[in-house]
Amino acid sequence: MLSFLIKKSFFDLWDNLFSVLVFNLGFLLFLAVAILFPSLLFPITPVLVIIVLIVIIPLFFLYCGAVNLELKRLINYENPKLSRFLQNLKDSLKTSLTLGFLVFLPLPFLYFGVPLYLNLGNIFAFSAAILIIFLSFLWFLAGQYFFPIHCQLEKGIFKIIKKGILILIDNPGFSLALALFSLFLFFLSIPTALMFPGITGILIFYQGALKLRLLKYDYLEKNPGVDKKLIPWGILLEEEKKLVGKRSLKGLIFPWKE
Repeated sequence: MLSFLIKKSFFDLWDNLFSVLVFNLGFLLFLAVAILFPSLLFPITPVLVIIVLIVIIPLFFLYCGAVNLELKRLINYENPKLSRFLQNLKDSLKTSLTLGFLVFLPLPFLYFGVPLYLNLGNIFAFSAAILIIFLSFLWFLAGQYFFPIHCQLEKGIFKIIKKGILILIDNPGFSLALALFSLFLFFLSIPTALMFPGITGILIFYQGALKLRLLKYDYLEKNPGVDKKLIPWGILLEEEKKLVGKRSLKGLIFPWKE
């Protein structure tokens, strides 16, 4: 299933290359402002740095939410349209801000709490620091599903969080694989200045991951009592494989040889 997810994500990227580059350009602009402006302002006006970050970070989350709504259509083989972007912003306004805040909620605890406990120098403080790191790691794993769940399943914040945690608990290995591969995609994007696959590529990967994983729960709902470890992925993915088609990397680079 994971191998097909990677293949599907790549072809979703390739088939919508122009839209992906445009979305990544937007993400790159936010990152540039967030990184460059503070470095220019900090020696003179630290307060302005905080103001810039307070403005930029929520706007980044809003942009991320609007892009995710369009990527939901993309993974369902619809053509993404930039003309819908303002409507997407409106539709995801409150949820995007809240989810963005929640996904990064552990960062203050990691930044301030862990060093504080480690400096105390006793076994109980050390255990508390390890617990913060472990819980934050689990939270980030669950957070991979938050925006996709919002786009594909739920609108309520608490229901999104609940389902994200339940999916993590039911699929720990799959969730860890998503995190590792998304990290790989990020490092793969560095030579292209995050333009390809970039943040958009990672978001497409997450959207596709939830879409395909939900096939498992549709199957279990229709077949109660079956062994959860024996999911017939070959059958469940048959329709998706037809939609993706029989394509290869060689065919993309040398189409005349196919």
